[in-house]
This record gives sequence, C-alpha cells and structure tokens, in this order.
Amino acid sequence: MPDPIVRDATVQDAGAIGAIYAPYVTGTTITFESTPPNDASVRLHHPMGFETVGTYARIGWKLGEWHDVMPLQLPLDAPLSPREDPPEPT
Repeated sequence: MPDPIVRDATVQDAGAIGAIYAPYVTGTTITFESTPPNDASVRLHHPMGFETVGTYARIGWKLGEWHDVMPLQLPLDAPLSPREDPPEPT
C-alpha cells in the first residue's frame, strides 16, 4: 500500500469532507473542540455549518500550560424546538 498523502485541510475542502462523512453521521450531532484562539479552525468549520457553543476555561493541558477549550457542534438533523420532547430510544 502506498504511503498516504497528508496535508492541512482548507475551507475549500469543506464540501468534500462533508460528502465523505455524511453517510456515517446522519441523525446525530458532530462535536469538535479547539484551543482558542484558532481562527483557521473557525474558518474551516463555520462554513461547514459548525457553531461555536462556548468556551471551557482552563481545562485543557497542553505544552505545560492550562488552556481554554472551545467546543463547536454541527447538528445533522433539524434541531428540536424549545418545547419538543426528545425522541424515545429505539
């Protein structure tokens, strides 16, 4: 098997990335976490429909320091209305 080619994803890759994952993730919510500030990550994920949903203060340990963590999410079905009950488990 040849060695894979690895490169950084760009905003232009959003459609192709979505098409690859779509068959496997319908009916769920995708979550992603980043260490802010990470403008490149936001520019990649927001055009794909991800929303920044907050910041966890100083919970990620990286490179000898505590860092904030910024969760993003992408609901793959229509969100529930505020008064709608979640579906029963099957």
